[in-house]
Amino acid sequence: MTLNVAGVLRDAWAMAKRDRDVLIALAGLLIFVPQYGLLLFLGPQPEFPGFEADAAALKLYNDASTLWMTTYGPGVLLAAFLVVIGQIAITALYVDRARPDVMTALRRAPLLFFPALLVVTIASPLGLSLQTVPLLILPAAYLEGRLLLTMPILLGERPISALRAVVASWRRTAGHGLVAAGLACFTVVGGRAVALLFLALGEVWGRAPMQNPFVMALIDGGAALGATLGAVATFLVQVALYRRLSTGT
Repeated sequence: MTLNVAGVLRDAWAMAKRDRDVLIALAGLLIFVPQYGLLLFLGPQPEFPGFEADAAALKLYNDASTLWMTTYGPGVLLAAFLVVIGQIAITALYVDRARPDVMTALRRAPLLFFPALLVVTIASPLGLSLQTVPLLILPAAYLEGRLLLTMPILLGERPISALRAVVASWRRTAGHGLVAAGLACFTVVGGRAVALLFLALGEVWGRAPMQNPFVMALIDGGAALGATLGAVATFLVQVALYRRLSTGT
């Protein structure tokens, strides 16, 4: 079967236009607000001095890291929880066979949090590569493409375990790995690029002394908006690709 890439993108765009009010509400509350809060209030992580550092420097680093986790760890965990809940709710609206409304999808989302978190952890190698080892972006993109259907399968074909959803996505994208990788890069890398552009502006204009908090708040808002748009685009492309590969169109 030949995959119609333009059709996948058209389907995703059609969903975005048709359901923009619902998507703005869900993504704004569960993805944008947590991301914005982290950018505004999260302090910089202590810099690792290197394994060759002396015992005193390593102790200072460990103490600073412990203080950072104590101060900011709960907020980071809450933000991560809300983003996964948002992904579950948005995806379920399109693929859940029970056809839930928004409130039902939100109520059910916490019950699916742990399998969804496992799926997100396994099926997001591209984001991990961009944060840690950018040189591995090509194999990471291919893996992400092959696993792009995992969340829609998990939520749309219940009961199914997270690992079975991963295997099903791998099988269903067979023969479409490069195309799916391109779709993954289009959304994941695109959203991240917009966010990084705003963050780079913040660094250039003097984030450290916070000389103009209002301007910095606008820049952080732009970065959070870029990350949110990238996330929603990824969810919708996943749904559109899932529908086409599941129906053979």
